[in-house]
Amino acid sequence: MIDELLVAITRSDISYPTAEKNPGFHPSESYPEYQLSEISNVENPIYDSVRRLLFLLGLDKERYGTSEWNPFGELIEPGNKVVIKPNFVRHHHRLGKPVEAIITHASVLRPIMDYVWIALRGEGELVVADAPQGDANFDRLIEVNGAASLFEYYRQCATSSLIVELRDIRKEWTPYKHGIIWDRIQLKGDPHGYHTIELDSDSEFMGKTHKDYYGADPDRDRTKKFHHGGINRYNVAGTILNADVFISVPKLKVHRKVGVTLNIKNLIGINGEKNFLPHFTIGAPDQGGDEFSNDTWNNRVDRKLKDWLLWKHPLWGKYLYLYWHALDKLIFRKFQTKQNFVKGDWHGNDTTWRAAVDLAKIIVYADKKGKMHQQPQRRYFSIIDGVIGGDKEGPLTPDPEYSGVILGGFHPTVVDIFATTVMGFDWRKFRMLRGAVNAQKYDLSLPDLEDYKVSSDIDHDFSRPLLSFDPPAGWAGHVEWEEDSSRAVLEQE
Repeated sequence: MIDELLVAITRSDISYPTAEKNPGFHPSESYPEYQLSEISNVENPIYDSVRRLLFLLGLDKERYGTSEWNPFGELIEPGNKVVIKPNFVRHHHRLGKPVEAIITHASVLRPIMDYVWIALRGEGELVVADAPQGDANFDRLIEVNGAASLFEYYRQCATSSLIVELRDIRKEWTPYKHGIIWDRIQLKGDPHGYHTIELDSDSEFMGKTHKDYYGADPDRDRTKKFHHGGINRYNVAGTILNADVFISVPKLKVHRKVGVTLNIKNLIGINGEKNFLPHFTIGAPDQGGDEFSNDTWNNRVDRKLKDWLLWKHPLWGKYLYLYWHALDKLIFRKFQTKQNFVKGDWHGNDTTWRAAVDLAKIIVYADKKGKMHQQPQRRYFSIIDGVIGGDKEGPLTPDPEYSGVILGGFHPTVVDIFATTVMGFDWRKFRMLRGAVNAQKYDLSLPDLEDYKVSSDIDHDFSRPLLSFDPPAGWAGHVEWEEDSSRAVLEQE
């Protein structure tokens, strides 16, 4: 019986196997339940760690160690459509640091796919799908994280009755140059199309009075169209909504706009059109905004020029804006005495978390056509890739945090609260997590949520942090775990 209050964590290696040495990321041991034929002569400790995590979560525990072990049997039935949602984000680290700190690695996906394969018993769909950041080169991304190699192998295993696919569910690719959108390339998009989900008055945005939002890029018309007054809508890919079972595989890392990138923030990637997602509210706090942490003259000028040159006149305006941006960065900002965070990249961001929590409602309660219900519409499972995490300036330019852990569980909010504590933060200090616990109309919490149970092979008191992640600069001093952050009750299995 699945227990949504149960979470698990296990040690892993602090590096990933490579596609060059182990194409397909095959296991290095022939486990009793393993149904595919390839075994690698190169050690693959990541596969073993994911397998151990499933055991720690009590999945089909009685048959563990036998050829009949089917850990996903309680979640997945033959004929189901299963979607695995990684955190792919971007194909490179802008500062040249390890890209493994940014994106879910394919070696973590491989054992998950194998156990989905076992549960489907030759019938159904197994799809890995994501809508990474607009400027991500998807082909390059799946090359660097090993997913291309993994799917080259897995497509050979697919049959007419068991579909296996990897999908980029974005509508548009927007390559950047000099930090701004330089081109817009239309993509094939999701083969199952998209559904506009009308949360409207049931959205977390109904709690905001100032609604001058900025989305994923300077074209604010789209964001304004779908988030204004009592209108709050999202554009979710059909592949996602068609899922009977949704498996989230995010990265253990920090995030400048919401604090942490885990399950709830990972759901940003189910939305096909990025500008449906408000990222911040225009202006500084004294103007009702959270774009800037402090109001300065050059911030105001920058906003007006972005709107005029990049939003209204992008073809020629981008060239003029680059001159202003260089001048501002090289001269004007050097004379600022106050620390100033821009683009909503600070703890005062009261916008992005609302979109993430809304999408969490959708993944749990929206049916295949996008209609919302009061009862869950699909089964949910999570495994967090913490082999190499990301701290400091995540999600796009983090430092690698060689954490060597893999976490998991059955409830997005519970797993995120646990993972946040493991990282060294106080979950109550994050608007996104508080918002999930207190979500409007659609329940994303559980009774006795703080009394989750931890199953682990690590000797540690999990009422306290295990790791020491550094928050982004805009969050430092506001979210760290303190002695009185520990929960009163914690049952350790």
